[in-house]
Amino acid sequence: MRRRKYRRGCPSRTRWSQTGLLVISWIAVSQLGISCTTVQTAAQPQPNEVREINNIAVNDLPEMTEIRVESDQPLVYTAYQLSDPLRLVLDISGGKLGKYTEEIPVNQGAVLSIRPYEGQAPNYMSRLEIGLSNLTDFRIEPQENNLVVQVSKPLQATATEEVTPLPSAPAEQTLAQNLIGVRVEPYEKGVKVIVTGDGTLSPSEVFTLKGNRLVADFPETSNQVKPNVMNIDHPLLKRIRLGQHTAPKKVRLVMDLTSDVTYELEKKDREVILNVVPAVKEKEVVGQLETEAPKPQVPQEPVQQAAPAPSEHAPASVQPVTPRPATGRPVVELLPKKFTGRRISLDFQDADMSNVLRLIADVSGLNVVLGEDVKGKITLKLQNVPWDQALDIILRSKGLGQLREGNVIRVDTNSNIAKLQDDEAKAKESLIKAEDLSTRIIEVNYSKAQSLSSTLKKSLSPRGDITVDEGTNTLIIKDVSRNLDEVSRLVKILDRQTPQVLIEARVVIANATFARDLGIQWGAAAATLTGNNRFGIFAGPTGSFGNEIPDPANVTAPNITPPSTFAVNLPASGSAGPLGNLGFTFGRFVGRPLTLDLRISAGETTGDTKLLSSPKVVTLDNKEAVIQQGESIPFETVSQSGTQTQFIDATLNLTVTPHITPDGSVIMKVKATKNAIGTFRSARTGAPSIDKREATTEVLVKDGETTVIGGILETTQARTIEGVPLLKNIPFLGWLFKRQSKTDNNNELLIFITPTIIKS
Repeated sequence: MRRRKYRRGCPSRTRWSQTGLLVISWIAVSQLGISCTTVQTAAQPQPNEVREINNIAVNDLPEMTEIRVESDQPLVYTAYQLSDPLRLVLDISGGKLGKYTEEIPVNQGAVLSIRPYEGQAPNYMSRLEIGLSNLTDFRIEPQENNLVVQVSKPLQATATEEVTPLPSAPAEQTLAQNLIGVRVEPYEKGVKVIVTGDGTLSPSEVFTLKGNRLVADFPETSNQVKPNVMNIDHPLLKRIRLGQHTAPKKVRLVMDLTSDVTYELEKKDREVILNVVPAVKEKEVVGQLETEAPKPQVPQEPVQQAAPAPSEHAPASVQPVTPRPATGRPVVELLPKKFTGRRISLDFQDADMSNVLRLIADVSGLNVVLGEDVKGKITLKLQNVPWDQALDIILRSKGLGQLREGNVIRVDTNSNIAKLQDDEAKAKESLIKAEDLSTRIIEVNYSKAQSLSSTLKKSLSPRGDITVDEGTNTLIIKDVSRNLDEVSRLVKILDRQTPQVLIEARVVIANATFARDLGIQWGAAAATLTGNNRFGIFAGPTGSFGNEIPDPANVTAPNITPPSTFAVNLPASGSAGPLGNLGFTFGRFVGRPLTLDLRISAGETTGDTKLLSSPKVVTLDNKEAVIQQGESIPFETVSQSGTQTQFIDATLNLTVTPHITPDGSVIMKVKATKNAIGTFRSARTGAPSIDKREATTEVLVKDGETTVIGGILETTQARTIEGVPLLKNIPFLGWLFKRQSKTDNNNELLIFITPTIIKS
């Protein structure tokens, strides 16, 4: 048998009946409570004709359950699907049910039973409620005098012949008493959240909340899942929370999402599967208005929701229009909208506008008042769109506008709405002109009355006037009482105490010095021996390094004198200098006498200097503050006009202008300087130099936090080696012919700043 595809919804070529049918259908829908509505209508004959239902037959086909409603004349019907309990409603205009007055049990596929309800004379609006066990697709096909309702079987009932039922499967499924598992399965388009129960599981409500939360309620169940909070690592889903409610008894599952999503609901035995995918938006351009509209999707499974208060379903796109002054014509302003209403599916052809708007009013829970010029027919097909978006599209397609007043929506042509606003503005202007003027004196505490007056004048009527008394900082206002109250309210908002900010700066200057010097001196001299001092008694130097030693017979005294000059004279020099000396003298007492004098000089210095300056200043918000400490150095200059003296500051200075942001941070324009007298002196006048350290910037810092606004690190390294050419490069022995000097200087500047908002 050839497999045929079915979809929920209505055939594209269906027609609405006359006004009476829609009014009665609208009343019936409002009494049952719609959660997600799919409407299908057909219109052929006149609704006032009475038709007899001759037979209701049920045929069990492999892929569907077919219900045939047979009559002696063509039938006029309206079909829609409701939840809690899940059922398909078929309203027949002018149809008498005849012998069918009791419930007809079916229990085939997804169809449980058929309940007939016969209407009263003279209209005989009869109803057939087809009870369903699962959410499934349906289709209605008129065939001459008959209606054929085709209800697709659940997915497990349409399996191939290879699938055999479990032998132990019970005839009736038991309802779940407990939630026993929750698992998450990512897939290509999004993520699946699978909820498992110990029996047949069905949510009573599935809805979204502000803050990107998706909620599902499971009635008459207990939570056996541990833990109650599960953190999920997925781009769409952050966390799943489970909560147990007692009155009424239910388990609420909350999914914390990362962005706007759409979802589909599936049921499979003891599991409920929520398919969550990112919301896809497309640009919808109507005239010169561009809005973001959700992309049409396959309708989701309808779930019953408690009827909300009208205020909860106020359309986000409907804004009250405030009448403007008579300076210009008021118009209806169309702004980009965000639609948040309950989603519905509509399929109309040549339907009356008033009846379509009535149906939308019932779904929204709001009251709708139609103007006299709201007429005509409309043909549309919308699937799974918010009701407020459907209303907006319908109105704009017919050149209509809407005004929101509380829980009432007024619908009329744009020209009528503009005329109504003009009339209201003129009426208010006439009342203002006729109203007596009053005078009110308002004392201003913190702000300047003169600066406030220009702002407050915009809230006065053309007859109003403001006078400022600068001596007492007072406003004298004359106008109608209504405007005086508005001005007084604005003064209380604008006349606020200006906050103060404490700014603390810390300027840290750190200097580290190191110097090391090494040097050497050495020389040799010859001596003569006297008398019998042939065993090394020196009689004094008679020569120097490199000269021939005299005859020992000329040595007259047993002593030795070191050489007075050095062959290598490289003592320690530099920053450290020769802070220590170590000398050795060597002599030969036999043979040819010789003296050798060796001196090693060395020096090392280490120094650390730290200077901390901490200026503090308090100022008002947006007011500049300056704090300064130090001295001014005079400098003389000589020119043709004579000698002139000018002063240069060598001071610690902090200049800052703070601005407090609404989130409690502080924006600061800062200039911090730490200038000091330098080491250089002028050769002519002896005036010193100025060692400058400055930082100028603009920073954003949170209240009470510290930031570094400037840092300078200056490092100086010097290495000096002096000696005898060539000889100083000899390994090891080269130290006898050279001296070395090493110097390291580190200068560091850091500027810290901390703002603190003073709270009174």
